[in-house]
Amino acid sequence: MNGWVFAASPDAVKEFLDGGGEYQPPPRLLTDLTEAQAVSIPPGSPYSIAQILAHMHFFPSAQIAKVRGEEWPQPQHLDDTFAPIAPGTWPTLVADFLTGVEACKTLAQEMADRTGPEREDTSVDYDLAESALPNAYHFARSCCCAGWQGFWPPVGGDTNDF
Repeated sequence: MNGWVFAASPDAVKEFLDGGGEYQPPPRLLTDLTEAQAVSIPPGSPYSIAQILAHMHFFPSAQIAKVRGEEWPQPQHLDDTFAPIAPGTWPTLVADFLTGVEACKTLAQEMADRTGPEREDTSVDYDLAESALPNAYHFARSCCCAGWQGFWPPVGGDTNDF
């Protein structure tokens, strides 16, 4: 018997990372954006969608590394994770982020019975599911950025899509 106070199932991790049925799945939100759209910063926003996605990619990747017992570089400042992307790298960033989402889901299946690496009261799956919460927040910010610039909703969607 484990001493977990907080746990999640592999299915919950998958559902949360895929939008939980309430939000659009990540590929739907990202794959229609061009690099020009992704790197533009709308008035009033401190970041572009690409910068937000770079930040979103950093932290789940760090979580995966922790679960696997691997080292992951720590940024000196949080703003370092929002750095502008290099020209021509938007498709790679999207692919890498989506690969990371899939890696979280796979890891949730593989380590469903393990205790989290940093706290004795959580399961690995709970720790992985936690990454879905900031993702939802940051995807909402990205949808706002897209809307402010006139390229929301995604192709085939409507303004209620989030």
